[in-house]
Amino acid sequence: MTGFRIGIDAVKIERAAKLSDHFISSFFHPNEAANAAKLSDERRAEYLASRFAAKEAFSKAMGTGLAGIHMNEIEVITEASGQPILVLHGETKKRFDQKFHLGQIEISLTHESPLALANVLIQYERDGSNV
Repeated sequence: MTGFRIGIDAVKIERAAKLSDHFISSFFHPNEAANAAKLSDERRAEYLASRFAAKEAFSKAMGTGLAGIHMNEIEVITEASGQPILVLHGETKKRFDQKFHLGQIEISLTHESPLALANVLIQYERDGSNV
């Protein structure tokens, strides 16, 4: 039987514009921090806000809050088509794989000032132990 978990989050773009370099390097995946550094100030704020929202939405979909989740191990990459993909690394990936048998993650991002929004859907095979 297939199960679904959904998480959604919104972040004020202006808040992301004020993030310190130290916070960015500790909260975001190194690739995200490097990509953000290449962007104009306005685009950088949108980029960081949408990824911040994605990480929060993922933690909500997991149903565990922040327990066992390291935000810098959650990376949002963008395919050539513009489609965002959520990639997990390290302990966060292990925790996801343990909780959701054959889990698949879908993500949608949007930003329109003043907000960036993220929606995460986890689809998994339900065996009764991961509900």
